[in-house]
Amino acid sequence: MLDPSFDGKYPIIEITPSLSGPASRYIAEYRAYQQGAASYSDYPVQARPENVKNLVGSFSDAHIDRGKSILALIPEELKQELNVSQSAACLIYALFVGCDPDYRQAKLEVLRRALVPEKEIDEVDYICDILSALGDDIRLPLVELAVPSLHSLTSMGKRDFLKTITLLIEADAKVTLFEFTVQWMLKKLLTEKENISSKISFFSYSQVASDILVILNALAWAGKNGNAEKAKNAFEAGITKISEIADKKSDFIHEENISFNEVGLSLNQLSRSSFKIKESVIDSCAHCAFADNVINVSESDLLRVISLTLGCPLPPFLP
Repeated sequence: MLDPSFDGKYPIIEITPSLSGPASRYIAEYRAYQQGAASYSDYPVQARPENVKNLVGSFSDAHIDRGKSILALIPEELKQELNVSQSAACLIYALFVGCDPDYRQAKLEVLRRALVPEKEIDEVDYICDILSALGDDIRLPLVELAVPSLHSLTSMGKRDFLKTITLLIEADAKVTLFEFTVQWMLKKLLTEKENISSKISFFSYSQVASDILVILNALAWAGKNGNAEKAKNAFEAGITKISEIADKKSDFIHEENISFNEVGLSLNQLSRSSFKIKESVIDSCAHCAFADNVINVSESDLLRVISLTLGCPLPPFLP
């Protein structure tokens, strides 16, 4: 029955993410964020590479709680941005604009030349300020959370959005593997609607061997901060996991400037491969990234982005 004293006004209830049970280790992280100290770009991730492929499309209670802790780190202002397609686009723009004051204004000018409305440019600038207080481990979750809203853009809106991202990436005359793979992933997710099963074209490792080498080479180099010896060791750790091509000549290419055109073509080929090949690629990439027994945020993001582009999503790694 209705309480006679009810005045028609519902109390405001603040919901705090539940981080109990397996997520108890993340409580300190959440509280640190509440105190304005959320910067975890150097937070190492411990995991066994041989277990990574088994995480595809799977997760445990600990992964769910890890996801809750990540959501808890995202300010409410950014969560609101994710609810509207154009605001979600602004959030993605902000990720590519970055927080470096030496480059921000130049990249905001790129948005003006791309005829992005001034109101949205101001919104991007505002979001950049918020992102500057967050760790790098928030980048990929924000991209994933933005995709549903981005799907509601018109066809022309999607084309303009993807074109603007390209302009932002090219603005500083350098491209990171993370930037490229996120761009590639967004293009795939926003422009292709075919049934994934109809796109499988490759069932033999020999058909995609060179593509696997390209991806491993790029991942090894990008994940080891320019250390040629560590990058070579990482490459070899990855390639040995695919016996079908490990015995073939597969030298590590000591090349600091990654050919993203080749990476894109290789990702496209591998995305059309059988699940068995994709599983092997993810396993190989995991051993490449974990070659030094520790994977940092940048490497875990790269591994998860590559997995996403192959249609084999991985849950957030546990620290």
